Amino acid sequence: MDRSTFKRIVLKNAYNKRKMYECLIDNVPMLKFLDPYERMNVADALVSKRFEDGELIIKQGDDAACMFFVEDGEIRITMTRK
Repeated sequence: MDRSTFKRIVLKNAYNKRKMYECLIDNVPMLKFLDPYERMNVADALVSKRFEDGELIIKQGDDAACMFFVEDGEIRITMTRK
């Protein structure tokens, strides 16, 4: 594969990823205030992570070091009252 073809494939994949994440962001009410440039930057910063069925994603009391979006599938959220 030549350099030009490789670059075209990489750019197309990056564009498709950005568009997919922008659609995801559009469906998050607390992010509706973002302008298009900010939305694009957030979309570019997102990273997909796969979790296995039943795997713990985060537990109550953990530091909030990141934000999670459910791209596909379902999650169960449980909270204890303090």
